[in-house]
Amino acid sequence: MILPTLGKKALLPSFFSTFSHLFYPIKHSRAAKEGLLSIEVIDHKTLKVELEYPCAYFLELTTHPLYSPIHSCVDALHPHWSLQEGKVYVCNGPFQLKKSDSTGFELIKNPYYWEAEQVKLDHILIMQTNFSTAYLMFKNKEIDWIGRPLRPWHPLFSNISDPTIETLPRKMVYWSTFNVARSPFQHLKIRQALAWAIQRQLLINALQNQAVPALSPLPFDHRNALSFREEGNTLEQAESVFEEVLKELGITKKNFPPLTMIHSTSEIAEKTVKMLIEQWKHILGISLKIKRLSWKAMFYCISEGNFDMALVSWMASIDDPIYTLNAFRYTKDSINFSRWENPTYQTLLSKADHAFDLKERRAHLGAAEAILIQEIPVISLFDEPVPYVRNNNLAGVLTTPANAVDFRNAYFIKPFNPMRKI
Repeated sequence: MILPTLGKKALLPSFFSTFSHLFYPIKHSRAAKEGLLSIEVIDHKTLKVELEYPCAYFLELTTHPLYSPIHSCVDALHPHWSLQEGKVYVCNGPFQLKKSDSTGFELIKNPYYWEAEQVKLDHILIMQTNFSTAYLMFKNKEIDWIGRPLRPWHPLFSNISDPTIETLPRKMVYWSTFNVARSPFQHLKIRQALAWAIQRQLLINALQNQAVPALSPLPFDHRNALSFREEGNTLEQAESVFEEVLKELGITKKNFPPLTMIHSTSEIAEKTVKMLIEQWKHILGISLKIKRLSWKAMFYCISEGNFDMALVSWMASIDDPIYTLNAFRYTKDSINFSRWENPTYQTLLSKADHAFDLKERRAHLGAAEAILIQEIPVISLFDEPVPYVRNNNLAGVLTTPANAVDFRNAYFIKPFNPMRKI
């Protein structure tokens, strides 16, 4: 098997990547990332890949963008290629990134694509506009796609009746994420009080987005049957455990440490955080500050551990529970936003990794999920469907089980304006 240059680069100790853990099923890859071992290259293009443990989803892992090839010469000449655009932007796909700015993205057909003659679209514009503008532009047939994954869904879009609203296969799960490396979130009772004080159905009613309550951090399709149970804790229990931990810490509600919750700029994030703050104020009598950040700035903060609490939307890129469970495995992994870890949890995941029997593996993964639910490094809030609407004239668009959208074979059934936007 060929391991692309990007894969080797992602495993260098000097290369920062939040998602290096996706290579860890390969034998010695974690050790290589930590600088303990070098990676032996058989020749300029090939590595002999041996897996650390049975990994039924490994072939699916190789479809992740992190496994995409990067020419070694390009990497040497342009070490910051991932931050560039135009001619120096590296892309082996059907489209090149011509421009990226605050207004959106401009893509053009890639003449060097291996199957360029099959690509019908010459130009794609992805615009960043407010919800009302996007809605009006779609109604006026000025844009051809509205909704996920290109922009967050808005209740206003539900007024579109023609064409029909469609949904991508996999739901997103929303978490209220604790940074357990910061006080007071290392105390389980603090996390319990905040979790038990949440009234999920009130959140969902305010959002008006067909969400459903979530009691497990795992995406809907990957949950163990036990995590579908009804909510079992009451608001009175939330108040009681909060009073207990305040006494244990020797503090009162008045001198409860000032905390800030960060969130992205999407409307669903703003509404959710506002409702959470109101519920915690009403039930527990504490106030939290809110900080609104761009998605890029927020992702940097949670990856670096520079936050108290954060609202995070999560979706698995691999169709296996281990993708999400691994995100809580080790505190030193930057994908572990909560900075939580648990030895028993780690043992269960290790047993699952090395299990040949699928029933045994599922049992270990279910037990690990149960620990996550009990320890509450994140509060699971709700599952959100992933809706979109496309122009009926736009055909050939492929949607994947991981909610990616592929325009490689897209085309318009009738003549169209070549500068139309998505």
